[in-house]
Amino acid sequence: MAVQGAVRTVELKHKFRLRLDNFTRASWSKMGELKKSVAVVETWEGGSNTPIKTPGRTTVEPVEVTRIAGMDEELYNLFKLTSNVANNGGEVADEFKVNGTLEQLGLNDSVVKKWELRGVWTSDFSTGEWDNEADEGRAQVATLQMDDWDLVFGG
Repeated sequence: MAVQGAVRTVELKHKFRLRLDNFTRASWSKMGELKKSVAVVETWEGGSNTPIKTPGRTTVEPVEVTRIAGMDEELYNLFKLTSNVANNGGEVADEFKVNGTLEQLGLNDSVVKKWELRGVWTSDFSTGEWDNEADEGRAQVATLQMDDWDLVFGG
């Protein structure tokens, strides 16, 4: 007996592409979730047993990315820009921020969803560890902060 209804699509975790401005080689192997949260503002009026709840400020959570270390230093250079801004202090231009896109790929590698990432910069950078007994690549890990992100198409 045939099943009626819409076909269920599954988004595979391993099928994604993260592109950042000015990065010629990215090859990200892992990326944390995009997450935003809205604060809840509660106000109480005299005699009320329940609060009036309204949305407050939006917080964009940081994202951790991982890639196998290669010969290029683009990820470290982005962190270095951020570090230089923090060390110099004072009035800061947004030159240490880049924009980018995150694409969810389908089974045939076509883009099924696309997010726009704005104001991306690194707050943490790890070179990864060295081990003479390991049969694997050294992983670089960075924490990306961002001003905002939006779903451009899909869903």
